[in-house]
Amino acid sequence: MPSRAVLITGAAGGLGAVMTAALLKAGHAVAAVDRSREGLARLTAALGAGRERLLPVEAELADPVACTRAVEAAVAHFGRRLVVGLMAVSFALSLYHQTVWHHWFLTELSAPSPLVQTIRSTVPRGTCVRFNPSLPAEATLVQATRYRLHSFYLFDYAYRRMSPTEWLTQCNGPYLTYDVPNLHEIGSVQRIAEDAKSGLLLVQKVRAH
Repeated sequence: MPSRAVLITGAAGGLGAVMTAALLKAGHAVAAVDRSREGLARLTAALGAGRERLLPVEAELADPVACTRAVEAAVAHFGRRLVVGLMAVSFALSLYHQTVWHHWFLTELSAPSPLVQTIRSTVPRGTCVRFNPSLPAEATLVQATRYRLHSFYLFDYAYRRMSPTEWLTQCNGPYLTYDVPNLHEIGSVQRIAEDAKSGLLLVQKVRAH
């Protein structure tokens, strides 16, 4: 294979260091990318022949911007000779985006809402709790999954879907709904709390004194 410039990620140790040394020994140039500045310094010091063809690049591969800058630095240094080892870079980017997605899933999509906390702290277990099956016209994923999510957290309540008119006549507990104006048209209700992430409201009937 003719002399090439290769980008190696995780180059300061393990398989990355072995690959870096082997490529330099074979006459190729290497952009050695690693998040450890000390590790890159040790790698450079340990190399013998071919050290002049090594470009150490410090970069945190969990950061997409840092990955881009590492590639840009290698291209700027080696030019068109560069053959980028993008498999590791792509894996790092994929891992980063998966981490972001899982964080969003746990904190935004599946975490208990303040409405659940309000119900569990103020409404006795076993009480009728109803959910309006009518969703907003362009419901988001968070809005569309609220019913099933609350069924998990309200497992010890009489919880199910029910229309507003049925709720007013058949249930004495609170109501979860996105549509308060319609409720005001058919009966007197009081707003107790709101889930800021989804716009879901917790309401209850106004009791006559």
